[in-house]
Amino acid sequence: MKFLVLPILIALIFTLSAKSAEASNLYLSTPSNQIQNGDSFQVDVRLNTQNEDLNAVQSNLNFPADKLEIVSITQTNSFPILAEQTVSGGLIQLAQGSLSPVNGDVPVATITFKAKSAGTANLSFNTDSAAPRFADSSDSLDLAQSSGINLTINEAGPSATPVATQTQSQTLSFASIWNLISKLFNS
Repeated sequence: MKFLVLPILIALIFTLSAKSAEASNLYLSTPSNQIQNGDSFQVDVRLNTQNEDLNAVQSNLNFPADKLEIVSITQTNSFPILAEQTVSGGLIQLAQGSLSPVNGDVPVATITFKAKSAGTANLSFNTDSAAPRFADSSDSLDLAQSSGINLTINEAGPSATPVATQTQSQTLSFASIWNLISKLFNS
């Protein structure tokens, strides 16, 4: 019996360490970290499952509400069941699920923001974020490996000043219109 316990214990340690090495992570992606004040821009929320089958994702995202406002949140097809989509102050809460296993580097949502004021805007995942495994619903999310983004919001540059163009107005009298019509029919 003593000889069976040690191999089982070693196998259990390797299994548990393998699970943590394959933990999923959330990350954000945007075309540029430099934003102009007043501009709208998109941030993609993505999940890398690290080859694990998952059935849901809870992505809670902190953002500075004094610098950014939410224009829209678009759900992707990776997790087609929308359980929650709330925005409160500087927190976005998205809970989505799937009846079939989701595996790979998949899009979760696209958030369209509008910059409200210049400065630095840090977007980060809240500790309540989670990614349950398909097999047993245990959380596979490694929040330490998940990454947010830092955005720099620049003051908007000088706006283009419209250039006045000079136009000549012509006033046509009834007599000149009549002469024009007469010429057309007499030709």
